[in-house]
Amino acid sequence: MDWKCLVISVLFAFFVDAQEKLKLCVQEDVTETSCNALSRLDSPIKCERVVDSAECARKLAEGRADFGIFTADELLLAHNFYPTGINVVAELRNKEKIDKSFEFESVVVIRRNFTQKGEDLGLVGSTYCHPGFSKSQLWNDHVLKYFEKKVVSKVCRKDVTTAENEIINLRDFFKKGCRPGNWVPDDTLDKKLKKKYHQLCQLCPDQEKCKYTLPENHGHTNALDCLTSGQGSIAYVSLDHVRTYFSPEHPIKNVWDYQFFCENGSRMDLDSDNPCTWYKQPWKVILARETSAEEVVSKLEKTAIVTLAAVPWEKTLNDILFSNDDSPVVYKEPVSPIHHLLQAKGTVELPKSDCGQPIRWCTVNKQELIKCNWTAAAARSLGIQPDISCMMALSPFECFDWIANNDTDIMAVDSNYGLLARKNYGLTALLYCETMEDHYSVVVAVTRDKAVLNKISQWSDIKDKNACFPEFGGIAWLSFINAARDHRILPDSCAYTRVVSKLLKGACTPGFVEADHAQDHKRPSLATDGFANLCNLCPAQTNGERCEANSMNKYYGDKGALDCLKSGDGDIAFVEVRNLNGQYILYGT
Repeated sequence: MDWKCLVISVLFAFFVDAQEKLKLCVQEDVTETSCNALSRLDSPIKCERVVDSAECARKLAEGRADFGIFTADELLLAHNFYPTGINVVAELRNKEKIDKSFEFESVVVIRRNFTQKGEDLGLVGSTYCHPGFSKSQLWNDHVLKYFEKKVVSKVCRKDVTTAENEIINLRDFFKKGCRPGNWVPDDTLDKKLKKKYHQLCQLCPDQEKCKYTLPENHGHTNALDCLTSGQGSIAYVSLDHVRTYFSPEHPIKNVWDYQFFCENGSRMDLDSDNPCTWYKQPWKVILARETSAEEVVSKLEKTAIVTLAAVPWEKTLNDILFSNDDSPVVYKEPVSPIHHLLQAKGTVELPKSDCGQPIRWCTVNKQELIKCNWTAAAARSLGIQPDISCMMALSPFECFDWIANNDTDIMAVDSNYGLLARKNYGLTALLYCETMEDHYSVVVAVTRDKAVLNKISQWSDIKDKNACFPEFGGIAWLSFINAARDHRILPDSCAYTRVVSKLLKGACTPGFVEADHAQDHKRPSLATDGFANLCNLCPAQTNGERCEANSMNKYYGDKGALDCLKSGDGDIAFVEVRNLNGQYILYGT
């Protein structure tokens, strides 16, 4: 290569790299290979890893990212938390629906001879055909229940759950119908509700299971069958399915026998060019930071249609942003999220539960509180009930106190606190926020090097050694006790603290001296009770204490236990495997 060309190439690469690259939010479904291909030296864009749209929205607002993809529901949340500083620069429409302004629209269809009676739009006592609840359903609960929320009288009963209260109101309003799918996530409760309020399954072909019997048909098609068979008098379905169902290709159904029913109680013929719809769902969008919007638009225009002349980064960006079914509609002039949303939703207010007390969620720091507030807003946007309210405590133990005293209801806590929450505060676990693939709760024993490992070649060698634990009463502490019992180096005694103190020469078990960690909430006396060796490895803290479970104790937590080991104070440490970094030797896994 000519040296002049080489110099020019190097200078060009340096110039492009020196420029600030646009940062695209990408989640785990985008591979590192794609990100590497996107961020080549000649590319003006690079990946910015995020866990979800919430993190992307926050980074856009803070200037740490420039653009990302958002669904309509995610855009609504982003606007409610960050109302300024971000703009919509493009829509991602389905290629087969490129001329449609919305992803979908919901409508209500009635028979032309349907007679309206009384108040509530004259729908009381009508028979109801619903498309059903399922994981494959494009509509979320908010959309699936939108018509019901608009027309059904809201009576709140304190002696039943929010879910059952909703079902009672529906049963009393419609009298009978087919509303298939899971009404609640719990299968046992779902079956109980369907048996108790069987009227809402009475129009289903399979009444016992409360479902349609033609799985090859979409739920919306089945709901229209329910209507046209003469069983139902009203069907809540998607506009696209109505167009297909009553199309000239399916002349069996007489389009003149049915009408659209509008929110104001009026009617329109099914062949209307601009039918009245109940709910409009905007398309997915590309959201950009306001100061980067113009530059993002110019890059999107280059990658919207990839030609043979496209450079590699343009092809990669196209692959990341646009699936095989998506076609971008790039805006010449970016618009605000509120402008985009109001075209469809008519409001940017998040829906609220009609009945039921909110679930009070306790958090322990500002970051958790932000996540909780986002979760609460997301639940409202998706139609999940009841509402969630968030509050912040100073520590997990203060949250435990609040829940035990009925001042809050739930909290998300590391499994490390499982025993303490159950034994000391009388709490119980509702669900586990992890999977077996994550191995979040797998505990291992580690040593510093082979010299120490040679001293501990079997479980009995742990006697009279120094051990480091992340926290007293935590998952690592309990795993050690269970393993030691299984290997018969600890007696099968409930006084596990005393037998461990007799087994070990020394230890650091942060939290042992704190009342929060004690079952009777009384601070133990290390000298009087003879447990001094359970804290003798813990360094003195700046507040004059030692062995506390807080950041002032440098041996606190998994990192602290590993630091205890690394310093030479401990011979062996027990930690969760996810916190290892490969420089320790595993023992007894």
